[in-house]
Amino acid sequence: MPAQVLSPTHGSHVIDACAAPGNKTTHLASIMKNTGKIFAFDLDAKRLGTMGGLTMKAGVMNTQLHNQDFLKTDPNDPKYKKVEYILVDPSCSGSGIVNRKDYLTENSGDETSKSKERIEALARFQLTILKHALKFPSVKRLVYSTCSVHVEENEEVVEKVLEQNTDFVLGKPLPSWAHRGVEGSKVGEYCLRASPEQDKTNGFFVALFERKVAEVKGQNTDNKATDSSELDIEKGSPETVKSQSTDSKATIEKGSPETVKSQSTDSKATEPGIEKGIPETVQTSCDSELRSSQGQTGGRKKKKKRKLAESQGQNGNSKQTKLTEPTKTSTGNKKNKKLRKKMD
Repeated sequence: MPAQVLSPTHGSHVIDACAAPGNKTTHLASIMKNTGKIFAFDLDAKRLGTMGGLTMKAGVMNTQLHNQDFLKTDPNDPKYKKVEYILVDPSCSGSGIVNRKDYLTENSGDETSKSKERIEALARFQLTILKHALKFPSVKRLVYSTCSVHVEENEEVVEKVLEQNTDFVLGKPLPSWAHRGVEGSKVGEYCLRASPEQDKTNGFFVALFERKVAEVKGQNTDNKATDSSELDIEKGSPETVKSQSTDSKATIEKGSPETVKSQSTDSKATEPGIEKGIPETVQTSCDSELRSSQGQTGGRKKKKKRKLAESQGQNGNSKQTKLTEPTKTSTGNKKNKKLRKKMD
């Protein structure tokens, strides 16, 4: 029954805190289809040896046996970081087992006091081991079971655990099971009981602890709060962003009528000023610059004309010399011919 109530998923990591002789561990392996991993602890080496043989015969392949005290395990050990399911079936009085016949000694003087002391000691141990199991950071479901019929070992232990571990609440295992916890207990309706008288079985008790969903949501809320603070740094809070966007839209897109008119007037006055200048000031400066540039251009044109005229004059002289030189040469030849005729 405890393994069925825990119902670990396939591939999950599970702890069986008080595992020997191995019946519940074998049942867990069956529910998990031999996948995932089961960490099985027991302080009694002989019982653990027996458990190894039984699990081997059953074909269990996903279990690691640890001959050590579960209370000495470190919940923050990295190898347990994926443990989400824990089954705690600790030492108890065994008062629910029919063949023990404990009821025969309940009214026998010193035996009664010894029985009460024993039950109180067992209840303290059960409370301690439950509190330790709930320290594993990833655990989300824990089953506590005993084969005792005593309230001190069952409902009272559960109540104390809840008082000291506010991150957890009780689930209601096997809702169709009619026999619940003792009447008058704060947690009775959430617990499951079995008895020889009512259910024709040995006496048994089961409670299911579940991590609060609200706690997870609270962590998400904190994360969102952190994200929102980061949003404030980068983009501002929603109200700030809305106000900023509203203001920016009012200023950039629409603005107030007077502001928009003045902005449009300024923009119109400024944009022509860049290209054409403001009529009186800029045109005057442009005219003076134009005149000076025109004066410089006129002077350059006059210099070019002078140079052109000089070059043309030089060209004319060169042409005249070229023309006169042939005439001189031809005239000289005629004179020479005349002289030669006279001499002849």
